[in-house]
Amino acid sequence: MAKLKIKLEDKHGALFVFGRPQFISVREGPTELILAGPWADMPSNTVLSGRLIVRDRVYGRLTWATTPKGDSFPVCMEVYAEGGARGMAREPGDDSPSSARIFTAAYVKAVGGFE
Repeated sequence: MAKLKIKLEDKHGALFVFGRPQFISVREGPTELILAGPWADMPSNTVLSGRLIVRDRVYGRLTWATTPKGDSFPVCMEVYAEGGARGMAREPGDDSPSSARIFTAAYVKAVGGFE
């Protein structure tokens, strides 16, 4: 993260889906978010890859980034709700233990490791 000039605990906007913010269905497992605007040395539209964990909230651990030019490198980030809480709130409409409805807009936070 230091090579990217991103400080631990810094947050930046990201989207699960391009377009108008909306509610979407997600499943536990692999996921991707798209960086909304440049963040330090990471360009806008960098794809952040990792894993979603569905529990009382939907938690995301992001471990890889791929820039629009195709450069790839490891990262250590967690998904946060726009309101500041770790993970995304589960929206009504899906009570499954392995899937959930969430809002498409989120923040990603640089972390030193996963809780």
